[in-house]
Amino acid sequence: MVTNSQYRHLSIMRSPNSSLLRNCTSQICRVLLLVGMLLIVADTHTAKAQYIPGRLSEEAEISILTLSPAEAVYTTFGHTAIRLKDSVHDIDRVYNYGTFDENEPYFFLKYFYGNLRYFLSVTSFDQFKQANTALGRSIVSQTLNLSQKQVNKLAPILEKNSLPENRSYPYRFFSQNCVTQAQDLISKTKLIHSWGQAPTVTLSTPTYRQKIAPYVANNPWLKFGINLMLGSTGEQTENNPSRHFLPDDLHLFLANATDSTGKSVVQSSQTIAKAQTSPSDQAVSPIFISWVLFLVIAVFTAISLLKNWQSWWIDRILFGTVGLLGIILAFGSLFSLHQPLHYNWNLLWALPTHLFIAARGRFFNQNIWLRFYFWITITLNGVVLIGGPALPQQLPTAIIPLVAGLTLRSTYRLYVAKKSIRSHIPVNNTA
Repeated sequence: MVTNSQYRHLSIMRSPNSSLLRNCTSQICRVLLLVGMLLIVADTHTAKAQYIPGRLSEEAEISILTLSPAEAVYTTFGHTAIRLKDSVHDIDRVYNYGTFDENEPYFFLKYFYGNLRYFLSVTSFDQFKQANTALGRSIVSQTLNLSQKQVNKLAPILEKNSLPENRSYPYRFFSQNCVTQAQDLISKTKLIHSWGQAPTVTLSTPTYRQKIAPYVANNPWLKFGINLMLGSTGEQTENNPSRHFLPDDLHLFLANATDSTGKSVVQSSQTIAKAQTSPSDQAVSPIFISWVLFLVIAVFTAISLLKNWQSWWIDRILFGTVGLLGIILAFGSLFSLHQPLHYNWNLLWALPTHLFIAARGRFFNQNIWLRFYFWITITLNGVVLIGGPALPQQLPTAIIPLVAGLTLRSTYRLYVAKKSIRSHIPVNNTA
């Protein structure tokens, strides 16, 4: 759901009177729509080039602003922005590379495919601070140790980049976002000679999946969704250790970076606003929901055996839902321009062809090819359940009961078909 404010942000509206099932369904929908939106800080303030004197004063300074996560999903990974301040010329503005237009036609489809354009916006620092402190976010400023010449070199670049013809860029999860854009700008000053080493204990760990894990640890549904959508690329490490995609990483490495003389590139650091956190509601975890679904499937399967029921409706719901998920995963893996979604091994169990099985309904037992299909399903599910740890991709733990349910229903379909063929007695199709 989209809300409008001084800064238009994608947000999630919660209904306190929703039932458990409705809440869980809503959570799943949120994940599917927002899981790909890593590192988003949405500010649709129109980017306009503002007047900058031909030469800024000696008081002029450029700072890197690092914002903490907040409760809203789109703030999960924090944010990086650039501040230009010159008290002599009464300039104090923020350049934000995390801007997009949520009114763009087919917004989510374009985002998922990877052709949604992000752009650089400009706003006053006071507005930027007010909008983000209202969300409860902390703001930490690192003023760079730049000479007046370097500041006067960067300021026109920022203004030029904010022009309508220059401001947009293709957003990518790990390679092009607000952090990488800011770092590329810093690199143009040739200020940094050595990035140094971050402290041993950081929020970063070797692979992309491990890097983002701490940020979603308290949001089980978002964590589940991300682990579903990220393909085997998520197990890779950064090709360039000095290039970062997380705001906290850039902040830490700036704090340890030095110039050619061994001098710190950060002149001063200041906490502008402290995070204001509030207790969040504990959502029902995906693993719990998944086990509940498995128990429901197991109970109805047992009853079907005793009553000689076909119970095709269970398979329509189960295989249909998993098939729809498989289509989403397949689209991301095969067609999306976002490389982190490619080579997704969750497609071993979330087969898009399950939709065909759901559509067959009452004809489960009459078609030999469907019986062959169930054998394939059981085999692939067995690979996931038994050989999961050996796969080149970490699969979500919450899928285990779901995969077990698919295996159980596939086995039941084969059993009923075999029994029907041997006895030539039709099963009860009324349930």
